[in-house]
Amino acid sequence: MKSKIIILMLSLAFMGAKCMGQQTPFIQGITATIPADAVKLNKEQLLAFASEKKYDKPFAYFNFKNIYRLNNMILAFYDLKGHFQGLDEDKRGLESMYRKTAPGLNFHATMQKINGIRILTTSYVDKDVIVYYFHSSNNTNTLGLNGSIQCGTVDKAEAEAVLDKIIKSIRLEE
Repeated sequence: MKSKIIILMLSLAFMGAKCMGQQTPFIQGITATIPADAVKLNKEQLLAFASEKKYDKPFAYFNFKNIYRLNNMILAFYDLKGHFQGLDEDKRGLESMYRKTAPGLNFHATMQKINGIRILTTSYVDKDVIVYYFHSSNNTNTLGLNGSIQCGTVDKAEAEAVLDKIIKSIRLEE
């Protein structure tokens, strides 16, 4: 009887974790959950998908360690360890760069604190494509998780919901 209860509990725990999402492996001290049905892509798959969806600049994702496809979206993540510039400086630099080089892209940047972690989210629209970025940092600017979601503007609501779930799942050790 005990073994049946243990098997049932383990099965329920596994099913619950699968429904919530995948814990994506990053460097030690960083965790985040991505949607369970996101499929990891290699560079060739990324290029093929980006070409199919007419997303330009897929090579920008080549430095990302973890690239996924979720429905009509590209999700990409990379982790940071060391001492790096703070998010306030990043925000000012990005705003200045987009104002000067691409004023027509409808660029937005927002700083927020979620679960004690500072998160900078940015977005811009270029023709029929919308790109979201997030940059996160622990309080000592020594660990961070950054990422991007790219999709067609028709998938904006879904992309924003996915982005919201991802940034709320980020955990960074101090």
